[in-house]
Formats: sequence, structure tokens, C-alpha cells
Amino acid sequence: MTIPLGRSGQFLKSWGFAMVDAVEIQRLKADRGRLVAALGDAGATIVGGKVACPFHPDEHPSGGVHEHNGSGWLYTCHGCRWNGEKNTGDVFDVIRKAHGCDFRRALELLGLGNGRKP
Repeated sequence: MTIPLGRSGQFLKSWGFAMVDAVEIQRLKADRGRLVAALGDAGATIVGGKVACPFHPDEHPSGGVHEHNGSGWLYTCHGCRWNGEKNTGDVFDVIRKAHGCDFRRALELLGLGNGRKP
């Protein structure tokens, strides 16, 4: 659900527990450092542009971080389908997989929710 805020032109999204600014969500997706940190926290080994996937045994790094059409950074593993039926995802997907949590908890782990900003 998206709710306009009027004059500001910004929108808030309701995730059933709190209102979260869509601009903040996009800002986190556009933060390469947050994605790299989430991968590191998940157990990935990152050397240069190569990532040893934290979601499967990966002796020879088969993953990487890349920008997606200017809309944010994604992690892709060419050795597994770590994100359901997909092999790619954003910082929220990495956190959800690593922590076995839903989107709401991923927001909280990133410091969003209940009116907080990261």
C-alpha cells in the first residue's frame, strides 16, 4: 500500500506494522556498502569484485555485486539459486536469506521501521 503525503511529493509504504519512507528503501538499495556488508555478515568472502557465495559451498568465487540500471546494487551468484528461483537479489533479499526472516525484520535489521531512519 502506498500513501501520498501531500505537498512533499514523497510516499510512505505500509508494511503492516509501520510506515516506511519509500525514498529510504531506495536509498538502501542504492548503497553498495550496505549490500557488501550484508554479504560479509552472511559469511561471504569478498576479494576485489568476486564474491564466494555464503549460501552454498563455493571454493571458486562464483558471485559478484553489480549495479542494476541505475536503480540499485544487486548480488548475483552464478553457482546457485539462493533467492528462491532466482540467482540475484538486493540488500533486503540477502538479509532475508541470511537471517531466515521476512521483509519486515530485514527493515528492522537495517534500522528502518517504526519511524526510524538508518
